[in-house]
Amino acid sequence: LGESDTKKSNGSATNIPSNNSSKDQSNEYNLPITSSITLSPGSDSFTSSDGTGTSIQSNSSVSALCFEPSGSRLVAGHRDGTLRYYAFNGMKPALATTSSKTLYAPFRIVDSYNDPLDSTGRHVVTALNVSSSGGQWIIGTTSSQPRVVDREGRTTLYHFMKGDVYVTDSSKNKGHTASVTGVAFHPLGQEICWSCSYDGSVRQWDVSGRGKTQFQKLVSQKVISKCKNEKGQRTQIVSNLSVHPNGRKIVV
Repeated sequence: LGESDTKKSNGSATNIPSNNSSKDQSNEYNLPITSSITLSPGSDSFTSSDGTGTSIQSNSSVSALCFEPSGSRLVAGHRDGTLRYYAFNGMKPALATTSSKTLYAPFRIVDSYNDPLDSTGRHVVTALNVSSSGGQWIIGTTSSQPRVVDREGRTTLYHFMKGDVYVTDSSKNKGHTASVTGVAFHPLGQEICWSCSYDGSVRQWDVSGRGKTQFQKLVSQKVISKCKNEKGQRTQIVSNLSVHPNGRKIVV
């Protein structure tokens, strides 16, 4: 609060906020912030805690964020391809070595690309979304192949098929041909998910266990949208998507 005027009544003092209160310089947009914490990007060892011991970048930029439905966990995707898990119920503060600021480290750091089905290397995490039950995560990256992992991020449940760049009709392709920019589960279940990409398409995937696979990778169930510009020409960029709470509408 800013400066306040004091009004005396029956011998007691009451603080009344002044109409000319100064703006809080630390909260430029006057957001309703009641408290805040700073999340540390890595652990003391700066290696992944998924059993692989992969060396990671402690200062890699955050590129995607998503809460679990319960609100007890937050997962951050980073530009080095790692997923960093934070649990609010069991957070332990740690004093930063370079300042007096209190930091809260992730309880798990997973290298999301230790996968025998993907030999293309580590990619920037571009999008994250969680199923309605919180049991599965879908990850979009600068690769053309999204993936679905379990709640802990340790097991890849579904690895999606890559499309053929020489097939110009996206409805005849089996997957995306360019970087994935957005992902989402059906809000009322975890059997269907969607993804969009720089290739201009929005695809639907069947992750119920009954979806068609090829070479152990999931084939796109169908293309639900091929975005075009005002001239009717195919556009190369679909930057994001969002699903209506009833699952019947998608905006891209």
